[in-house]
Amino acid sequence: PIRLRGRHFKLTDAIVLTAAALFEQQFDSKDFWVLIYPEHPSDEFNGREMAARFARNGLRVLDYSDLFDSNEGGYFFLPYDPHPTAKAHRELTEKLVSDLHFSDPVP
Repeated sequence: PIRLRGRHFKLTDAIVLTAAALFEQQFDSKDFWVLIYPEHPSDEFNGREMAARFARNGLRVLDYSDLFDSNEGGYFFLPYDPHPTAKAHRELTEKLVSDLHFSDPVP
């Protein structure tokens, strides 16, 4: 949507909670995680707020909304393009591997 409203957050909550329930049912596991991707500098989305909403609903959250402190030089997001760069994906993957304590880093 052009502008995020309360109904968008409620819909997102419902979708993710349903996904978590289906995951638990299908895999007989409560090992469902939600990853909040780092925010684009011009985005109105508030990842910290969304992470808190998910946590209040009992979900485990990896909040990486502030992982990229700066986009100086266009390293993480291209100008006028909200899509992350390969460098952004790599840095996030390295953080994820570290936080989840995987023994072998992604090549």
